[in-house]
Amino acid sequence: MSLGVLYCVAGCGKPADVRHHVVYQQELRRVAGRDKARRDALRGDPRGMVPMCNSCHERHHSRSKPLPLSVLPDCAFVFAVEVLGSDRAFNYLGRVCSGSDARLDALLSEEAA
Repeated sequence: MSLGVLYCVAGCGKPADVRHHVVYQQELRRVAGRDKARRDALRGDPRGMVPMCNSCHERHHSRSKPLPLSVLPDCAFVFAVEVLGSDRAFNYLGRVCSGSDARLDALLSEEAA
């Protein structure tokens, strides 16, 4: 069964070429340490990836046009919290993405609770 074409989450309208890791692979490796099974599981978790075209992906990583927080699905926030914890997820996502989003602000509330 085919799910059809995935389009770039950045909103450019192009078909997606890559699955962008919301929590970068370098950070996932750091979190997993020497546990290869955990590292592979984190890297392959679909909740932590969003579809992007190559152009938007390149612009995100070059910081010329970072991915807006508002286009991330809820599961990406859940994944980031599970991997990093609420406080670190708040700081990390706020640093690598652009804009604001109430879901990110809610992470600080969760940490305080």
